[in-house]
Amino acid sequence: LDLVVGNGEHLAEIPQLLAIHPGQPAVAAAEPVGLFPEDVEVHRDSRIRAWVGILEGCDNFCAFCVVPFTRGRERSRNPDDILREVLALRGAGYREITLLGQTVNSYGKKLEPPVPFAELLRRIDAAVGAGMRVRFMTSFPPDVTPALAEAMAILPSVCEHIHLPVQAGSNQTLSRMKRTYAREEYLEKVAMLRAAAPDLAITTDIIVGFPGEADADFAETLTLMEAVGFDGCFAFKFSPRPGTPAAELSDQVPESVRAARLSRVLELQSRLSLQQNRGLMGQVVEVLVDRDLSKRDSGLAAGRTRQNKIVHFRGGEVEEGNMVRVEITEATSHHLKGVLIASS
Repeated sequence: LDLVVGNGEHLAEIPQLLAIHPGQPAVAAAEPVGLFPEDVEVHRDSRIRAWVGILEGCDNFCAFCVVPFTRGRERSRNPDDILREVLALRGAGYREITLLGQTVNSYGKKLEPPVPFAELLRRIDAAVGAGMRVRFMTSFPPDVTPALAEAMAILPSVCEHIHLPVQAGSNQTLSRMKRTYAREEYLEKVAMLRAAAPDLAITTDIIVGFPGEADADFAETLTLMEAVGFDGCFAFKFSPRPGTPAAELSDQVPESVRAARLSRVLELQSRLSLQQNRGLMGQVVEVLVDRDLSKRDSGLAAGRTRQNKIVHFRGGEVEEGNMVRVEITEATSHHLKGVLIASS
């Protein structure tokens, strides 16, 4: 080993550790006192969209996940530091930020005094206004609160999209996963969110073939997908991670069964996504132009709606980072097509 480096602010120590004379120990393993190094320049791949970390680690210890062991326990970043970064991004011309955390909506519980996630969204919205989009991921279902639903409904900067992993539709499987919520609670959270923000797009994560998942359990995942009508889904075959409780379970599901179940989930989600996207045909939507999404066809411009749906459109030259209005004329499972509405 050349270096032993812990999480969080220790990343900022790597340049100093690299300068240590060869043969001497290069170790930074003490408990970090902060979350992120605030004085280190952040590399950003986009000139219009930026990621902003607000929470590190996780306290939930789901049976299949290594995050609490590799990233440590949940730690929230100081809200003033977050606001400074967000305001600097706005000043630099960024049009969209995504707040990041393993369970991003669990933010602020351990701060003194506590700062609920919905309160952080209100502070950011007050600072940036409607001229900047605010997204966040990934959310943990039990920490979806009425205050969060209200914030998503009324704050102009907060986009109408939430990524809310369910992982499975069977209570038995959810219990074995140690997800700490039931199917019914998840559906109640979805209903609360949609009552507050009817145009909300909901995406999710699903794991198929978790140890012990019977055919009846898997069938409940499919019925939950139908009940929610997800706009999109990241679906995975269960893969045992060494050191996690799920890897030690004896009733592993055969690979062939996992593969067949994954195919059924993807097929169903394709139909659901098409159904949701067709509902937007004829509507005029706001699109943030993103050149990276239009590389395949130089004659097309592209961007994302507030619901995080990709739109390809024609209608003249538009600059990256502009907010434009597009009328939706076609829909597929993966993206929308439309025509640019000229500015009046």
